Amino acid sequence: MPVRSLAWRWTASILALLVMLAAVLVVAPARAATEVVYVSATGHYVRGVFRDYWDKHGGLPVFGYPLTEEYIDAQTGRVYQYFERARFERASATATSVDLGLLGVMAVGNRTFAQAQPITNSKQRHYFPQTRHVVQYGFKDTWDAQGLSIFGYPLSEEVDEQLSDGKVHTVQYFERARFEYWPDRPAGQRVLLTLLGRQFAPRELTAPLAPGSPPTAPVGAAPTPTPPPANSPSLIRPVLPASKNAAVIPQAGLPGTTFSFAAHGFKAGEKVGVWLNSPDGSVYGARFQAVADSSGSIDGAGIGFSTDASTLLGVWSFVGQGVESGNAAVGYFLIIGDAIGRLPPPQPGVPANVDARVEPPAGRAGTVFFFDAYGFKPGEEVTPSVVASDGTRVTVSYTVKADSKGSIGYAGLYYVTEPNHPLGLWRFEAKGKESGKLSVGYFVLTP
Repeated sequence: MPVRSLAWRWTASILALLVMLAAVLVVAPARAATEVVYVSATGHYVRGVFRDYWDKHGGLPVFGYPLTEEYIDAQTGRVYQYFERARFERASATATSVDLGLLGVMAVGNRTFAQAQPITNSKQRHYFPQTRHVVQYGFKDTWDAQGLSIFGYPLSEEVDEQLSDGKVHTVQYFERARFEYWPDRPAGQRVLLTLLGRQFAPRELTAPLAPGSPPTAPVGAAPTPTPPPANSPSLIRPVLPASKNAAVIPQAGLPGTTFSFAAHGFKAGEKVGVWLNSPDGSVYGARFQAVADSSGSIDGAGIGFSTDASTLLGVWSFVGQGVESGNAAVGYFLIIGDAIGRLPPPQPGVPANVDARVEPPAGRAGTVFFFDAYGFKPGEEVTPSVVASDGTRVTVSYTVKADSKGSIGYAGLYYVTEPNHPLGLWRFEAKGKESGKLSVGYFVLTP
């Protein structure tokens, strides 16, 4: 049976209506554009021409929060800064012209889409002869609000893809963005922009910085980690974890290999959600749900993952989970970089906590994670929250008061994870009501 592609290149969409969170961003438009502003929501700074461009061309609803500092890309020599929905670029540290990176093109990868026949343009529909695609209705309204310079030309027609909520949504790709349609949202809020910046931002540059200590200049790209010395006293062996109710064929291969996933242990006839976990902790969802056969197996579903030269090296895993039963299957496989395999350079791990602790640092569904945070004004009210790996924020209806040392460890805050929660990197946040202090602790939900 032919392998059905999961279209991993576009990755899982992260659900977050950041328009509702605009109040969290500490930005005063009356300040000079060159003044440095610290964004406590993500722990990064925005300054100069990038800040001016952010202010004048849509701000938070269009670009989202900053995910990195300004840095010089080692391959292009250009200055980049990633935001949740965009990448700002300029030719050099002294350049004043800002371009937007083609994140939509990167998300499409080597896929091709059917083109549309020309139509007569109207208020509801517009044909772009440059790429031979039509933009219509709510997507057209969103595109018209910012135009070509922000979103670029359409790269596809409207297509159906499964998003982070497990449902199939209508999406459309543009050169610099992807639009998503959420019909259950209120009118005027049904078109969301995919957080493509979160997909492509270098993980090693996303760790939050402390307030009051902005970098003085764009930083260089993170250096390549040094491999272990040749005279290491013991051999380092890449060991695959034992698969559970699943098999991946082959178990290891070079970029360009297609890996097939077979799994069992589900309820006969139930739908099975399928996703991938990558070596850096990212989670990539499929556009479809498999259906278990009469024996509770999805062995014949033709599920596969096609790799290429850009695929991250290291240990990956397929995960299948029954929608009704909750039964899970995990199959591990290894992607190596040459005919004689070797371990890839160490990947960036969990970001450093900022004035917070989480115990344990990682665990499977059902784990109870305990939190502490400090650095607050003694006696001030502190609001806790948890942000899932897909961007969903879990809030509470209460606050806790910092003790005489500015800590909330005495409060015994904890969060219980469940089987349907998305895997990957989560964070606990605590924010002081009076001081505005934001403390962040990270933890990982594993298969």
